[in-house]
Amino acid sequence: MGLGKQAKMLSKGQIEAMHSFLSTTRYPERNRLIFLLSVKAGLRAKEIARLTWWMTNDGTGEIGQTLCLQDSASKGKSGRVVPMHPEVRTALIVTGMSPPPGHRANELRYSLV
Repeated sequence: MGLGKQAKMLSKGQIEAMHSFLSTTRYPERNRLIFLLSVKAGLRAKEIARLTWWMTNDGTGEIGQTLCLQDSASKGKSGRVVPMHPEVRTALIVTGMSPPPGHRANELRYSLV
């Protein structure tokens, strides 16, 4: 995307079509989470790829209400805090409870890279 260009918005139909397609993939929960992080939270590809569990958790270790992106995961030299859409929060909980074989439940990185 060049300078001054806005990202294209997906229509409701396009989002529904993508959800239908993602449900047929090998890791549907993970893929749905990645899609929601982009569409509902507005995260960039680099931010999604570098997201870790501790960036999603609150002070008690539970999935919080915001995503706290550190400097290395965000654009520029400062991190950012992103409000968490309810669908994203639910997808994080589901993904954390059903990791692919050979991965720990609290290891988000496995599912996003």
